[in-house]
Amino acid sequence: MFPGLEQRRCITFVLSLFLVFFFCASYWLWSGGEHVRLVPSFQDADVGGAGAGSGVMTKPLSPAVTNAPTPATKELSPDEIVLAEYDETPIREMCANSSWADSRDVVVNCESRVGGVGNVRQEFLVCVRQAIEIGAALIRPNIMLRSEGLIEYQNGPVHNMSYLFNLELFDARLRSACPHMPIYNDIAEVERVGEIAKVDRPWDLPEEQGVKLSFTAWAKLNRQQEGKITVFTMPRITGQT
Repeated sequence: MFPGLEQRRCITFVLSLFLVFFFCASYWLWSGGEHVRLVPSFQDADVGGAGAGSGVMTKPLSPAVTNAPTPATKELSPDEIVLAEYDETPIREMCANSSWADSRDVVVNCESRVGGVGNVRQEFLVCVRQAIEIGAALIRPNIMLRSEGLIEYQNGPVHNMSYLFNLELFDARLRSACPHMPIYNDIAEVERVGEIAKVDRPWDLPEEQGVKLSFTAWAKLNRQQEGKITVFTMPRITGQT
């Protein structure tokens, strides 16, 4: 009476039978018994004669790769550490190109430098270079020690440079490369030589006619009256940048 409905019922019945058969066959193949082998068994095969009979090529597994223990890194002894040989030629040439006529009347004072080893080293180098640049005497810079927590470093106790560096070697090499530069221990030693006038060097040098002055030009403009020793106090690099 309804041919279309009967046809759909037949199709549904056939599909149901197919699915039942498919799942039953799958279950039988995968869990049914030892008589069904989809993949050749290599457990029972004669590895030596497998190539002649079964047509299946087999080979033993390679042994697992194990990382050989590496020897511990050898720590160098002090005798094995080779440092580059010190060459004072660049410093000597720079000192030779500076005028030292006023070295007794102009002094560069870097006071106490702050920061870590790298910061302090850089501050020392800048201090020495600026003194050489204007042909001035040098007050050897000191080091301001940090607090135990390393937080406070602007107001700690002051120690001479031997706290981190070889003071005697510093003096010997600087005097050798720059023999015309007077070196003072502190400001009190300068005051024993003569009356002093302190001038603070600004962090940013001023401009003149739109051009920023060099340190040498600024130092000449700020020399104090004759009869007084001009002491230029240099700003700290650490804490400014």
